Amino acid sequence: MELRDETIPLQVRKLRQNTQINANLKGEDKQNITDVLSDNKYLFAWTTTDMPGIDPRLPPHRMAICRYAKLVAQKKRRLGEERRLAAQEKVSKLKKVEFIREVQYTTWLDNVVFVKKNNGQWRICTYHTDLNKACPKDANPLPNINILVDGAT
Repeated sequence: MELRDETIPLQVRKLRQNTQINANLKGEDKQNITDVLSDNKYLFAWTTTDMPGIDPRLPPHRMAICRYAKLVAQKKRRLGEERRLAAQEKVSKLKKVEFIREVQYTTWLDNVVFVKKNNGQWRICTYHTDLNKACPKDANPLPNINILVDGAT
């Protein structure tokens, strides 16, 4: 069976927001999920402005980097004018609501990659290839899942 998504429009503060559910859902299940989403649409953070003042220390972000990893600074990529303007706009929005802040890392640099979405806007992604090589594969391993599954049965 092919997995497809179906867009569910939700009206939030005079704006139309969309979310997706599995298009293979039928009848009552689909209606129940749609009703829950509609009833609770104000609980979701649709934009970064819906999350002002989040203390950046609340969810601490620390990377487990191997001691023997070679430090790599990626070559700085130049952005075209359209991408540069999109980056400035996105960064200014995130700074305005204090979702991000400027930091100085002299050793590590991960470039941003811009991908054009179907609606013409830009999605900004981070290119983490070198960083992924330097981090352990499983910094927080789970207990042996087979033992847990066998114990549950």
